[in-house]
Amino acid sequence: AARHEAERLGANQVHTAGIFAAAALVGLKGIRERLQRNHAMAKRLARDLSQLDGLAVDLETVQTSLVRVNVDATGLPAAPFAQRLAAKGLGVRIVEPTCIRFVTHDSLEAGDVEEAVSIVKQVVTELA
Repeated sequence: AARHEAERLGANQVHTAGIFAAAALVGLKGIRERLQRNHAMAKRLARDLSQLDGLAVDLETVQTSLVRVNVDATGLPAAPFAQRLAAKGLGVRIVEPTCIRFVTHDSLEAGDVEEAVSIVKQVVTELA
């Protein structure tokens, strides 16, 4: 009877709202530092990729955790280029017929950026 009365008054919704609010507070705590870290990794990734032959990266557009790379000068369209990266364990998104996109996020470490650049360099070298 008490449970039924609590449900009628909406007590279970208040409890659920508290759970979601607590999760939101945890998510927001320290987010600025995490975002700055992700953006710094993206800028490093963009800088390193821009130095590889056949790749074009507009460093001015890298303001967040997204890095857009034009692969047209490699001689391959984005889809087969992305497939070659995937075969080596690196996932990217195709955003245009000649462009792929990388994303940095919380679960990445500095070594992961270096590994990604190394994989892209391998593919570019194989195409040369």
